[in-house]
Amino acid sequence: MYTPKFCIVQSIVAALLFLCSSLVLAEKDDTAKHDATLVNVMHFNGTINNKQQVEADITLRGNEVSGYYRYSGDNGERGKLKGKRNGKYLEIDIYNWVSNIGEENKVTNNCSGTFDGYRIKGVCFNSTRSESHQVRLTSLANINAPYWRIKTDAIKCQEPYTRKICVTKVKLIDAKSNNTVQVLRGFTDAIFPSAMMDENQIILEDMNFDGYPDIRLTKDSSYVNVPYFYWLYSSDLRKFVRNEELEDYALDPEFNLRERKVLTHTRNGYQPVTSTYVYEDGKYVLTKRVEVWWDDKGNDHVTVTRYKAVNGKSVEIDKKSK
Repeated sequence: MYTPKFCIVQSIVAALLFLCSSLVLAEKDDTAKHDATLVNVMHFNGTINNKQQVEADITLRGNEVSGYYRYSGDNGERGKLKGKRNGKYLEIDIYNWVSNIGEENKVTNNCSGTFDGYRIKGVCFNSTRSESHQVRLTSLANINAPYWRIKTDAIKCQEPYTRKICVTKVKLIDAKSNNTVQVLRGFTDAIFPSAMMDENQIILEDMNFDGYPDIRLTKDSSYVNVPYFYWLYSSDLRKFVRNEELEDYALDPEFNLRERKVLTHTRNGYQPVTSTYVYEDGKYVLTKRVEVWWDDKGNDHVTVTRYKAVNGKSVEIDKKSK
């Protein structure tokens, strides 16, 4: 039986796809050896049939769309979505949630819709098309956020990465005037292809929860603990400002706009570590760290450490293992 949350996911995906094309356009740089791929990570809230509230986090990469959705306030499992964009039109497949290893994902719903750069409108059908649901989603981004085109300059890397490409600068071009408004530079080790990806990726996502898209650029060839360069957009200065604080610890990050939190995923050897930061007064403050580890007998354990902010710094207040 069709469930509304599948509907919402598909509509959200469609909207995100069109937003990606509206917000940033990739442009080939004739001087570059390797073109950048622009990736938009977007967040939406909305309703199904004007009743059931839903939220979706969607990644737009070229004409591909992927992501997850859940009912608002539901801390449980997320549904998966995947689809394509063709101009402003979206076609999204909704998959069942798979929790068991080896279990196969199956398409349960199909959605189609349009995206105007800020809102998604669409309809979702169950697999037999016997039921349909109207989906309306609204981006959490600032509707007045500026639009840019982005292109990169890149050169052949020096030793020991002579078979790879190093990004030397990122150019931001006003989409209306076609003028270069800012050039991001001052970095030397944005290397591609890397261990995890075969291309240069520039990721746009609101990372300080002000409604404006910020920029991160993968830093080097890492299998785990993936590092980034970060630039946060300042609406007062009307430009991007590099943030080395995030570069120090925001490895493989996940930004939660609704709770104004940042989760980082790292490994200490084979031991996974998840850290939670909250954004307060313009700073990211560590509040929780979860470490999974194994003893000499191979038994797994979890250590949870909690912190509080004191004079702008994180101070440990509790630590428990089980």
